[in-house]
Amino acid sequence: MLTSHPTLLIGPSDWDADVMPRDEFARRIEALWRAFPDAPCAIVYGSPAHHAELAYLTNLVPKLEAAVAILSRSGAQEIHLGGGPNMLGSAKPLTFITDIKPLRGGQAIGRRALEMKEGMPGTPLIIGDGYMPTAFHQSMDEAIGEQAINATGQVWTLMHRSSSHEVHATRESAFALNGAMTAITDAKKAGASVTEAILAGEREANSRGAQDIRTLFSLDGGRTLQPFATYSNAGTKISSTCKRKNKSRRKMPSATARSKSRLVAAITRTSH
Repeated sequence: MLTSHPTLLIGPSDWDADVMPRDEFARRIEALWRAFPDAPCAIVYGSPAHHAELAYLTNLVPKLEAAVAILSRSGAQEIHLGGGPNMLGSAKPLTFITDIKPLRGGQAIGRRALEMKEGMPGTPLIIGDGYMPTAFHQSMDEAIGEQAINATGQVWTLMHRSSSHEVHATRESAFALNGAMTAITDAKKAGASVTEAILAGEREANSRGAQDIRTLFSLDGGRTLQPFATYSNAGTKISSTCKRKNKSRRKMPSATARSKSRLVAAITRTSH
């Protein structure tokens, strides 16, 4: 589900090795190499709106502009981050990869991918290319000299195989979502307005470590949704949807709760 979000993503998205250790990412990357035994390296693209694959392999969630990770079969790993040199320092806590450089366009990425082949034969992989701007993609392919192999679908397949760390993170996320739903319902039962009830749910989700909360509301029974900013008419039937992100990376089913004023809240959590 795509929702409106701030220009600069907010909320905690630092890499937490206690939740998702380095070995977990090594396992994911190794599974990618097993699926493509001839691939010398992989180019992984992500943006603030589309970053599931990038986060799955590196934990990085781009906050302002796009980012590209280049992963070599030899073990070399680096991230090229958009937004200028001033963004590099703020990105360091977001990933286990320490080599972070400014993103300088598709041609530079293509040249760097060739260098990171380190003489190995085979064609580089591309992941998340559907999110790439056309000009970026074309200039990258020109620099590589051939079209990279699209491995996005294979990464999606890997993302559906949960490890013990992922199961634990998903379980904790479910507990947090239940807490947010309960907070909304309890607030409405206590006589809170629609605005107060939704904010109560958002505060509860934030207190439980949610990366960010994006709330949509509807005045026509859920047929259309719009971003929630402020809304105080407690007597109006309203449906709301809150999109929550956190440390895990799998989609959870939506949950619903109804109060006496017929506030309907469905919270769908997506994560990496």
